[in-house]
Amino acid sequence: MQPKNPLYEAAAHPDPSGSATDAVSGPKLEDGNILENVYTNSFFGFTYEFPKGWVSLSSEAARAVLEIGAALISTGDPTEVDIRKAAGRRGHPLLYVVEPGVGNQPIPMKSVMVSALDSGDAPELTPELFLKSLSKRFKQTGLPMVVNEAPEEITIAGRSFWKATFAAQTAMGSHYTAQFVTMDKGHLLMFVVGGPDPASLHEIEKSLGLIHFLHGPN
Repeated sequence: MQPKNPLYEAAAHPDPSGSATDAVSGPKLEDGNILENVYTNSFFGFTYEFPKGWVSLSSEAARAVLEIGAALISTGDPTEVDIRKAAGRRGHPLLYVVEPGVGNQPIPMKSVMVSALDSGDAPELTPELFLKSLSKRFKQTGLPMVVNEAPEEITIAGRSFWKATFAAQTAMGSHYTAQFVTMDKGHLLMFVVGGPDPASLHEIEKSLGLIHFLHGPN
């Protein structure tokens, strides 16, 4: 998050005129609805069929988890607090679903979070660069984490996504996370999958095969 780093610039210097979402009428980022276990987002134009029986938590719960993640990657730099707040204004939780029975835990053992980050005036902030920057931050914290060294490009629902995996040892045990990021409408659209072990993580990842985009990337 050093100066001249696109991730830093996007967070530290938000566009005073507002995001692209504010400048146009029509669907907003958070315009989504759930019918049974199918989530539909009107702004990005996609549907996602999450695991049956899972429950959707509030946007406030989703944002709280995002803040926990921001705290975990903090390196103690006093300027980071304002940067995280600026990034928070650009971040938009869209969907947060968890396996039943674990919703009262700070970080559910099995979960899928969908969120969007406004890239603002940093078009060079690509999904690949974002994940590389995130990996670097994790390494700088000194936490007992295993980081996938190189994000890989994959295809989901006909779209190019970049994927990175992380493993952390917490007081509650091991926690594995896979992040899938694509670019759409000037935002980093992120699907973050969490599980207690590699096998469960892989099983939850299969649900991303049930993502369907209603239009091509733009």
